[in-house]
Amino acid sequence: MMNKAIVCLFLASTPVVWSQGDGNGTSPITPIVPTGSEFYSSCPACELSWQALPGAAGGEETISAALAIRDKFISSLSTDSVGLFCGDGISWGTSSEKLRTSAAERLAYFDFIQARNSDLSLEITPTCTQAILLPNGLVRVMFYNSIREGATDRCARIVHTIDTANSCVKINYGSAVPDDPEALRQVDFDNQMPWQNGSTVDLAGPAEKPNTAPGSCSACDTKYSNAAGLTQEQVDRAMNVAKAAWVSSLIDNDASSIADTYCENGNLWGTVTAMSRNTRDEIQSYFDWFANSRNFTEAIRSTCATVTKIGDGVLVVSLELNLEGQCLRMQFTLVEDEDGTQCVAALDSSYVPATSQQLLEFDARTSGSFGLSSGWLAVAGAVAT
Repeated sequence: MMNKAIVCLFLASTPVVWSQGDGNGTSPITPIVPTGSEFYSSCPACELSWQALPGAAGGEETISAALAIRDKFISSLSTDSVGLFCGDGISWGTSSEKLRTSAAERLAYFDFIQARNSDLSLEITPTCTQAILLPNGLVRVMFYNSIREGATDRCARIVHTIDTANSCVKINYGSAVPDDPEALRQVDFDNQMPWQNGSTVDLAGPAEKPNTAPGSCSACDTKYSNAAGLTQEQVDRAMNVAKAAWVSSLIDNDASSIADTYCENGNLWGTVTAMSRNTRDEIQSYFDWFANSRNFTEAIRSTCATVTKIGDGVLVVSLELNLEGQCLRMQFTLVEDEDGTQCVAALDSSYVPATSQQLLEFDARTSGSFGLSSGWLAVAGAVAT
């Protein structure tokens, strides 16, 4: 059931420098997705759960409406899914390096999905669904997609942000389900995380090897669309909060400060954690390990960010990041109060998947549509450097 009283915890938004240097190379430090890492083949099972963030209105009926849209979306996983996106929807699919911000880009991806699956007999079942009620009738729906192809099982983790007022999908984000590093499992065990049984994460597998993109993420100026009334001031604040929630505190190895940037009932699905983390203690446990896993002072080599307004007071920062030569993609959902103060409602992070030749061919057919479309601005120096 929904918690009645929810308060946001805020970290002061001071300008944070985020390097835009080009670095490719390799690093002696263990990469975030280690060579030989595997991904879980079987999804966990658990009951539906949901909670609400500050300013959220609605209840079980709103959640049910969001789930009906989610079910319709995944029942096809084809070009039919494209029609369920809001006009300003964005998608970072499980197999897509690109953040897709236009209808043509989304269509190319789902044309590829439909062609790839045309000769396959697939059974797709969402499991372990968690929902977060956001302001403006928006609902964040997190779940595992259990995919059975003949006798082979696969598991993906999916996040949809759904606009129930307009019955459409604002955000689609998908990735493989990673196997937690042993060091993280030990930290979680020491911190008595609820999913731990001894030092083993309660998921079946692992089985699949990751297929990650080469570490050559391109730097770019921050992009945003002013079509929904998004201002550069909001973009500046959003970028500073995203950086405070990641860079500055990591450099200081300060997991507690990172956790403080999250709204109460905020959520983290980290790059190398199988479990969705839904409390401050669970989020801090992840960063207790991650913040001490490397020297972050020189680790971040380049970034490319897109800021999107998906509702009044709800912003999304989609970030591609080169970390020591390895590409990561991160998506922050930020909630802003009347004073302009923002907290992190959610962070989804995963490796950037390598693009298949087949998807490249579909993208080439719509190559003229890639890049900035009408209403999108590229802002150099949107935050202090």
